[in-house]
Amino acid sequence: MWLIVRLLAGADRRLWLVVGLAAGTGLENKDTLLFLAAGLAMGLVLTRRWDVVRSPWPWAATGIALLLWAPNLAWQATNGWPQLTMASRIAGYAADNRAQIVPLLWLFTGPLLFVVSAAGVAWVFRSRDAARWRAIGVAGLLALALAAVTGGKAYYAIGGVAVFMAAGSIVVDRWLARGHARLKGAGFAVAAAMSGVLIGYLTLPVLPLTAYAASSLPTAAGICLHGRRGGGRPAGGRACPSGDPDYDYSEASALVLLGSGLPPVYSGHNAYWAWGPPPARRTVIVHVGDWRPADWSRFFIGCHDVARIDNGLGIQNGEQGKAVSVCTGLKAPWTSMWSGLRTIS
Repeated sequence: MWLIVRLLAGADRRLWLVVGLAAGTGLENKDTLLFLAAGLAMGLVLTRRWDVVRSPWPWAATGIALLLWAPNLAWQATNGWPQLTMASRIAGYAADNRAQIVPLLWLFTGPLLFVVSAAGVAWVFRSRDAARWRAIGVAGLLALALAAVTGGKAYYAIGGVAVFMAAGSIVVDRWLARGHARLKGAGFAVAAAMSGVLIGYLTLPVLPLTAYAASSLPTAAGICLHGRRGGGRPAGGRACPSGDPDYDYSEASALVLLGSGLPPVYSGHNAYWAWGPPPARRTVIVHVGDWRPADWSRFFIGCHDVARIDNGLGIQNGEQGKAVSVCTGLKAPWTSMWSGLRTIS
């Protein structure tokens, strides 16, 4: 967006090549960058900024972005387009996702500074001084609208808000210049500091665990404390059986990063599945968490629960109370069963 701001202000059109590199790299990470690209294309059309796209450089940038994105698309195509499957799963919660848009915008732009971003929206679309950048204003709002229409999560297009925060700072600067700058500046500084403190309180691990558990924050955040504690005992207080743990990706990744002395970790959940199944010699698994086929008897002769995940603080999150199971008697080789253990959710 910073590059586009410069191009709309009249920078050398060869800067489009850097835009292509940035966009292509971004698409290797998040396909939702397409929302911003679509918004920008529509913005340039609506504001009639033909001067920005008249040279060959924007088309070269498009080619660069597509070339860098190609490995991502090739992998998706050869693996059944799992990203589209995932998007359809997320869209199943479209009503909840849409309901979170305004609260998240309020939070991410600063609980006491939200008015600055709102003023930035007004400036981008009403001020003559902002005419050259109006296309990027359209892009930000349209990207947000596309995320809402497709039922995506509210934060998918949150990066588009940055331009309105920047525009709002121009409005604030002019407000300060109209007099009483010290008084206004002091008030603004207090609001900014209080916003920072509140955002930190809501989103960062700044509270002691006991204080966190006693607050209302666990309803909005999923802290995961299961795993081994001192003496080789899991948080649930039960001895951990030997074997191979099997988790959904949230448990799996936490134990890979934070676990100590654990057996290898495998999961069929989302992209974790693509890293492959256990080796043939691994025939006993310890299954932890909520990634669970409807019928384990398809895969194992027997499974039995041996413990429940307990973070020890009474925090009711996505993992609390989930079963820890031991499964034995592999019914077929892992390589033939792995496709049936794939879960996208």
